Amino acid sequence: MTSKHVAMKKITFLIVVACLAGYSLSATPGSGSIWEAKTGDDSPVKGTISITASPDLNDLANRWIAGFSAGNPGTRINLSNESSTGADLHVISEAYKGAAPAGDGWRMVIGRDIIVPVISSSNPYLDEIRNNGISALELSAAIKNNAGSAWNLLLGEGHPGEVKFYAIEDESVRRSITRFIGLGSISFKPVAQPTGEELLQTVGSEPLSIGFCRLADLLDPDGQTLMKEVTLLPIDRNGNGKLDYMENIYESGASFLRGVWIGKYPSDLGRDILLSAAGKPSGKDEIAFIHYLLNDGQKTLSMAGFNGLVLSERQSKIDSFPLSEPAPVPGGINVLQLLLTLIAGALVVILATAMIIRYIRQNKPVRMEAVHGPGTALNENILTAPGGLYYDKSHTWAYMEKNGTVKVGIDDFLQHVTGPITRVLLKRPGDRVTKGQPVLTVMHKGKHLVVSAPVSGTIVAQNAGLFTDSTLLNDSPYTDGWVYAIEPTNWIHEVQLLLMSPNYKEWLRNELGRLRDFILSVVKPDTPEFVCVTLQDGGELTDHILSGLEPEVWEEFQTRFLDNANSSNTI
Repeated sequence: MTSKHVAMKKITFLIVVACLAGYSLSATPGSGSIWEAKTGDDSPVKGTISITASPDLNDLANRWIAGFSAGNPGTRINLSNESSTGADLHVISEAYKGAAPAGDGWRMVIGRDIIVPVISSSNPYLDEIRNNGISALELSAAIKNNAGSAWNLLLGEGHPGEVKFYAIEDESVRRSITRFIGLGSISFKPVAQPTGEELLQTVGSEPLSIGFCRLADLLDPDGQTLMKEVTLLPIDRNGNGKLDYMENIYESGASFLRGVWIGKYPSDLGRDILLSAAGKPSGKDEIAFIHYLLNDGQKTLSMAGFNGLVLSERQSKIDSFPLSEPAPVPGGINVLQLLLTLIAGALVVILATAMIIRYIRQNKPVRMEAVHGPGTALNENILTAPGGLYYDKSHTWAYMEKNGTVKVGIDDFLQHVTGPITRVLLKRPGDRVTKGQPVLTVMHKGKHLVVSAPVSGTIVAQNAGLFTDSTLLNDSPYTDGWVYAIEPTNWIHEVQLLLMSPNYKEWLRNELGRLRDFILSVVKPDTPEFVCVTLQDGGELTDHILSGLEPEVWEEFQTRFLDNANSSNTI
């Protein structure tokens, strides 16, 4: 670099510093600056919010208000149990939504009250029940039956034993059960248990019993079972005598909650907890309260006996309510500040642009840039799979470096399906990973997919560049967009399970067909969404196919496509 270039950089730097200093001095209080001092996300808001709550959610609303007020002592919240068109927000259950104030035009689900049947983990027919499920009609017949061999009514002849039914003492729970089984009234024997905990203990100790309780009694806020002695009773919704793929949501608490969200669980056994208003809230105070409900307020739901939203659902709602920018300050505009701001901004842009151009010309990195996008057909012609890498059916790749560590990342297929990746969630160096287990979460505007590891080992490094530029996964998935460096623990065995480029490309052709079948099963031809995911000529799938679809489709893609990739086809 010449002395002339050095001097020019110094001069530019001094000009920028001087302009920024002048900006700072001109923005002192009372100077008529354009913007108020920006309040960070952690700073308390100050104002007044008026809220009403339906009678059944009064306790929950009070808990939320107490939690929010603890972090925002300057905000006043007025709570009333009476519906009022003048209130800013209304917390109502689905049972009371018909009584919402007139003109209530905006609603958002913020939690759920889910009723579940449970059985003992030591039930002698457990494996059969998990395979076939039990229908509402069968439960209805068994509850009405007075004979001592009710399990024959549930599972057919050859299943002796009397079934005892239990339910917690709660009117809303009883209503949900009667709606589900289609009986005007129900009689449980013996006397219903007073609390969810006591009911679970009773069912756990009686192998042939069935109980009805709230899901919150059984699961913690993270979806983990609190009592191993009991398990969820699978519901055969269509009554065909077996638990079909679309009905099987009982593998874990997390998969069950996701299934409830996307409509795979009987609606009669649950009710939504809604936040409503006359129109979509736009005030700073209301938005701050909504962010609280979708973050820390979700834990309060569990403590009050309800269930929170799954991560994807929460994130999509959070993204729809961005924290507002600082409001303009009334008064005149400081001309000096405005002028200095414009000059400083222009100089920074010019300097940054010059440095970027210089860097590109000098380094010219070889990158597999994503030159495609919406409007381009998603087919094997645009997918790359460089030779020399090993590929896994989790849509990841692995490459052993000379030092023995294995670099891993996602494949080109996955980034073409998701579209621009806006955020990544990574494990930390030192964490152990297992082949086939979750290792990375990629997100597109709040919607996310969990990616499994192609190899087992210990993470020794993560690509920190992904935190500031997650689109590296799109632009250069096989080079700059690598994700981890892993010290493998079973490389010799696991590498035999991976695919080399020729076989992998053949497998990708099958994956494209499977993707097409999946999309056609969730997006119907007579809907507007179908036009967005297919090209007009020939009906081919479009690039970035998931980017414009709802979070529910991403959840289905996770469970039906990604999680089943290893069993989908073989080479």
